[in-house]
Amino acid sequence: MKRASREALGLTKGEYAVLRRLDSPLKIQRHLFGLRQNFELKGDTCRSVQRVLREGSAHCIEGAMLAACALWVHGEPPL
Repeated sequence: MKRASREALGLTKGEYAVLRRLDSPLKIQRHLFGLRQNFELKGDTCRSVQRVLREGSAHCIEGAMLAACALWVHGEPPL
């Protein structure tokens, strides 16, 4: 499986570096636990990985997409 590049994901170097550091399921889960909860106070959201990284909050699907993207950066298929 091809690894996801920074350019293909449209991330800044800093944002991509965060995903590069998340190189195990445990590190991914710890990062997700450290995010604030997105309670969608202004309506339903489905924010991009980039916005989740920038804003530091996520709800379930947003966190799942961040986790899948982190795995993809390390060569796992983004299921």
